[in-house]
Order: sequence, then C-alpha cells, then structure tokens
Amino acid sequence: MRKILFFLRGFFIFILILVIFSLYWQIKDFHIQKEKVREKLKEMEEAFSYFSHLNNDLRERLKKITEDNQQLKNNLEKLRREKNNLERKLEAVGINEKVFFPLKEKIKKVALLINRLYSETYKKRKINSLLRTIYQKLNDLDLSLAKISDEEPLYREMFKREKEELGKKISLIKRLKDEIEKLTKKLDEERREREKMLVSLKEKKKNLEKKLSQTEKYMEKLEKEIDRIEEEKENYVVALMNLKTKFKNSQKNLDILKKENENLKREIEKVKKEREKIELDLARLKEKAFSQDKLIDDLNEKIKSKTEKLVEIKEKLSKKEEEYKLLVKQYEEIEKKREEDSIELAKRADRILRLEEEINREDVKMKNLTDSLNQYLKELAQLKEKVIRVNLENLRLKKEIEQKNNLLSSLNEEIAKIEEMSSQFRERTNILRGFFKKEEEPRSSLKKEVDVKIEKIGLENPPDKK
Repeated sequence: MRKILFFLRGFFIFILILVIFSLYWQIKDFHIQKEKVREKLKEMEEAFSYFSHLNNDLRERLKKITEDNQQLKNNLEKLRREKNNLERKLEAVGINEKVFFPLKEKIKKVALLINRLYSETYKKRKINSLLRTIYQKLNDLDLSLAKISDEEPLYREMFKREKEELGKKISLIKRLKDEIEKLTKKLDEERREREKMLVSLKEKKKNLEKKLSQTEKYMEKLEKEIDRIEEEKENYVVALMNLKTKFKNSQKNLDILKKENENLKREIEKVKKEREKIELDLARLKEKAFSQDKLIDDLNEKIKSKTEKLVEIKEKLSKKEEEYKLLVKQYEEIEKKREEDSIELAKRADRILRLEEEINREDVKMKNLTDSLNQYLKELAQLKEKVIRVNLENLRLKKEIEQKNNLLSSLNEEIAKIEEMSSQFRERTNILRGFFKKEEEPRSSLKKEVDVKIEKIGLENPPDKK
C-alpha cells in the first residue's frame, strides 16, 4: 500500500508538472494571439484614422465650398443691388427723356443745373468718379461672368474628384463591411466548432466518468478479495507456524525415542552377549554336571531375572515401537498436510500474483484514464478560456461594428448632404448662367445708351473753363 501511495504521489506530481507546462504554453499562445489581435486592431485603427482623415478633408472642402457659395451669394446680392440702382437711374433717365420734349422749361432748368455742376470742378470730379465706378462695376460684372464661365469646368472637375473620392470611400466602407462580415462568419464558425468540441468532450467526460466508476467498483472488489486472501494467508501462516512447532516437537520426540531405542538395542546386545556367556557357562557347567548344582541354581535365578528383564525390555521396546509408528504416521500426515498446504499456498500465491498483475493492469488503465481525463479537463479548460476570449472578442467586435455602422450612417448622411448641396449649387449655377445670359444683351444696350446720353449732355452743356 505504501508503494502504491508513493507511486500515486509521484504520478500526481508528474501530472502537476505537465499541467504547469501546458498552462505556460497556453499563456504563451494567448500572448501571441493577443499580439496578433493588437496588430489587427492597429491596422483597423490606421484604416479608421485614414477614413477620419478623409472625412476631415471632406468636411474642410465642404466648408470651403460653403464659404465660396456664401461669397458668391454675397457677390450676387451686391450685383443685384447695383443692377437695381442702375435700373432706377436708367428709368430716371428714361423718364426725363419722355418728359423732355413736352416740357422745355424743365429741360432748361436741368441744363442750367448741369452747367452749374460742370462749373464746379469738385462736383464735376465727383460725377466723373461716379461714372468711372459705374464703368468699373460693369467691367467687374463682365469679368465675374467670364470667370464663372471659365470656372465651370474647374467646378465640374472638383465635383468629379469629390465624387471619385466619395466612391473610393464608399468602396473602402464596403470592403470594411465585407471584412467585418467575413470576421463575424469566421467567429461564428469557430464558435460552432468549439460548441461541437465541447459537446463531444462532455460526452467523452461522461463515458470516462462511467468507466472510472466501473473501475473503482472493480478495484473495491479486488481490494476486498485481496484483504480476504491476506486474512486467509495470515490464517494459513498461523496454521503453518503451529504445524511447524508440532513438527519440531515430534522431531524432538522422535530423536529422544531413537536415542532410547538405540540404548535399548545396546542393552539387548549386552544381554544377548551375557546370555551367550551364560549359555557357554551352562555348557561348561553341564560338563561338570552335578558338581556345581548350587552354581546352576544361582545361574538359573540370574537367568530368570535376566529373562524377566528382557521381557520387560521387549515390552518397553514394543511400546516404543508402537509410539514410534504413531509418530511416523503423524509425521507422514503432517508432511501430507504440509504438501497439501504448500500446494494450496502455491495456488493462492499464483492467484495473488494474478490478482496483483490484474491490479497492476487496472492501475495502468486507471493511470491512462486519469491521464486522458486530465487531458480532457485541460482541453475543456482551454476551450472554456478560448470561448470566453472569443465571446469577449465578439462583444468588442460587435461594439466596433456598431461604432463603424454609426460612422458609416453619419458618413452616408454627410455624403447625402454633400450631394444635396452639390445639386443645389449646380441648380444655382445653372440659374445664374441663364440669368446672366439673358441679361448680357440688355446690359450692353443700356451701356451704349448711357454713353450716348452722357456724350450728348456733355456736348450740349460744356464745362466752364476757369
């Protein structure tokens, strides 16, 4: 049991070392993936910065266009005011012409006033400056019309360039959308694969848990059998010890009996020798016959006593032989039992060895199962961490996608506004073109009429030369 516990401790320490190394490699892979994600984020941020830079350029251009539009509006308002003033002045001149012929007196008064004005140099200069300003403004109007007609292709090129840039931005936005959709699809596929892997790993975990429970039950049964065999082994060992003690005692008794038997055999040989001597003495005494009757009687008594002793010794020998036979039988029975016990012990030892081999096999299976379980648990933990990371990345990407969608919607709104502004600007430019084309001919005719009238007035009322 101590060896098994020591082996299990070493095994668990080895598993812990493997877990630590696997965690280290997982952390390293996580950092590598993190750096890759950061690089992707940097690329996305660069793209967004480029997009924001383009957006800022568009806004600046829009501001410039709006400022130019306002300047054009202001110039148009100024031109309209000047036009109205000129029309009023021309109408005033036209009314004087209409009233000139029927009202000669009024014409004379006006001529006198004009002479007085021409007589005064300051007033003359003022009128000339006013006329020059009128001519300059008319020339400026012509130049502005020419500039507008010249700047039409420039504006068209500007609009074309802006349209191309907007098309590029829209294509970039579409590409970003496609990339985001591809990333979302890839993430969904990875999430599905991970879910499938999790389901399969859960099923494998359940099967392994069932196998572990079965192996644990089998191990418990084996442990019970081992305990029972160990108890039987201890009982057999105790019985063997008792048999050994009995065998030793019987061997000691046998040795004692053998020694006594040898002593008795020696005494019998001695008695036989004495009997032979006595028989020899009897033969000698028979030769002497009756001369020595007393000696014969004594010898007969001695022989009787010796024979009695021999009988007693024979009886003792018979008893000792019976005891020896019983001891031999007991010894044979003990040896038979010992052989049977040794056979049973050998069988039990073989069975114990087989059980130990089965236990070792089950231990190996348990180790393999524990290794596979630990690997599956590690994979489960890794997959859970990856699922958490993927969920976090999904949330982050969803937020980024929402932000990008908001930016796209705002950009689409700005693009729509720009298109509306460009359409309005085109309509206004077209209106201005038509307006200036319509008013070029009457303005030139009015110019000529004003010049003619001024020349007439100058000829009729020349200035006083002081």
